[in-house]
Amino acid sequence: MNKATLMAAMQAAIREETVSVDGVGEFRLREMTAGARDQFDRSLFNPETQQPDSMHYQSKLVRACLVDADTNQLMFGPTELDQVLAFHPDTLDALFVVAERLNGLDKSALERAEKN
Repeated sequence: MNKATLMAAMQAAIREETVSVDGVGEFRLREMTAGARDQFDRSLFNPETQQPDSMHYQSKLVRACLVDADTNQLMFGPTELDQVLAFHPDTLDALFVVAERLNGLDKSALERAEKN
């Protein structure tokens, strides 16, 4: 396999899912790449305290996966978490469940990993 073929295969392997939220509309969520997962993991660590920091975990995960339908890019950048924090809780919950599953962070993924 050559580099171009490898990169095309990796890009094609990234899963996406459309989520319909009643009264709001449709949202597209994308599985994180390895680099995006690293950035997400770093966002859960407080460098000042040198401790894990799970504050806004759901919003951070949704921010890392929510795709703008017009640009096919992430809708919100790392400095725009406040905009995701302004979502209605029901909307955030619906998006979070899918983002969690797409990225293998849900309870069923943990159970599958424990069996292996």
